[in-house]
Parts: sequence; C-alpha cells; structure tokens
Amino acid sequence: MDRRYFLTQTAFAIMAIGAAAAVGCGSKDSNSGANAGISGNQPVKAACAVNNPDIAITSNHGHSLVIPIADIMSEVAGTYTMTAGIDENEVVHTHTVDLSTSEMQTLKANLVIHIVSSYEDEHSHTAIITCIG
Repeated sequence: MDRRYFLTQTAFAIMAIGAAAAVGCGSKDSNSGANAGISGNQPVKAACAVNNPDIAITSNHGHSLVIPIADIMSEVAGTYTMTAGIDENEVVHTHTVDLSTSEMQTLKANLVIHIVSSYEDEHSHTAIITCIG
C-alpha cells in the first residue's frame, strides 16, 4: 500500500464518520434492524485475526459494543448487544446490531463495516467497525 492510497482511504473514513455522526441519536428515523446495515468496502491495514476490531458508535451516550475475534474468524452471523446507555431523558436502554455472514466475511477480509443498530428509545446508532493492525 502506498502512502497516497493510505491517506486517501483515511480521509474517506474520517468523512464517513463525520457524516454518520451528524445522523445519530435524536433521529426519529425508524429504519433499523437486521437489514438496515450498509457494508463499506474501504480497505484498511488491518488484523482482525489478531486484534478485536475498533468500533466507533455515532452520537454515543455511553454505549459500547464488542465483536469477538473468534466470531469474525468463524464467519457466523450473529446479534450483538450494545451495552446500556443513558439518553438525554435519562432513560437507560440498549441496542442490538445484527451482523450477517457476509459482513463477518467483510471484517475477516480487513474491510470496514457500517451497521445501523436497532431502533430503541426513539433513536438508533451507526456502528463503524474497523479492524486495525
């Protein structure tokens, strides 16, 4: 990978995170669930076989999400729960994300995934999952 390619891809990733952050919590959009995710094809230097992926959650208010390496390597679809967060009305809630076999394969191939969480407490989040070497 040459430097220009790396910098270009990094810039696109930063723009995607910024755009996704503008959407996050507070949105009344009900488009969510297992089929609401959008997989990206932005190659990055990565190593999901060695490290847990980095996961950024847009408009976050206390949620975290873990996708175990073993699940990525097995390429099996699964549902994962974001830990509890507290919204602006101090309501404690969780969200889920559904990752398909195809999305697990995308992560295993060291690519970036953008997936929309379940719609809970009048909002959803986008999780940006990146394998970092």
